[in-house]
Amino acid sequence: MSLFESIIIAFGVAMDAFAVSIASGTARTETDLRDDFRIASFLAGFQAAMPVLGWLGGLGLGLLIKGVDHWIAFALLGAIGARMIYESATGKRSHANTLSTRTLIGLSFATSIDALIVGVTLPLMDISAPLTVFAIGAITFTLCTGGLHLGRRFGGILGDVADLIGGTILIAIGTRILLIHLGA
Repeated sequence: MSLFESIIIAFGVAMDAFAVSIASGTARTETDLRDDFRIASFLAGFQAAMPVLGWLGGLGLGLLIKGVDHWIAFALLGAIGARMIYESATGKRSHANTLSTRTLIGLSFATSIDALIVGVTLPLMDISAPLTVFAIGAITFTLCTGGLHLGRRFGGILGDVADLIGGTILIAIGTRILLIHLGA
């Protein structure tokens, strides 16, 4: 496979993280480059690490998690999305919770499970695994940084409705992952 195919794979696995960064950006109306860097780094770091874990773990790990990966992603994204919707209904926007390490780990893990499965398949493809992993991390970081900016721009315009929209997006992503894996 060529560099082009590695980049296509990277864009494919980065899309969920990009959508989550837009949703996260809606909850934040002020620009803080340090926070943006932290969020994008968590999302991109997990996206880059998971294929390595999948590659190292081999087919056994992929088969083990493949049966429940969609449920894990659905539960994590659903819970975080529900919390955001609750905050929009009560008028309690929690900037600190959006940036908590626990929340970032949950979001990062939920959006990178597909990258784990990609990692399992890397040895089976004629592809440079290190180049693909680097492309996944770099493209995810870039898209997430842009997604945070887009979300923040629209979040400021939408005000308190932003958490409702962001939470709904997260639940929709989790539901999409679940339905795709269930074959619906």
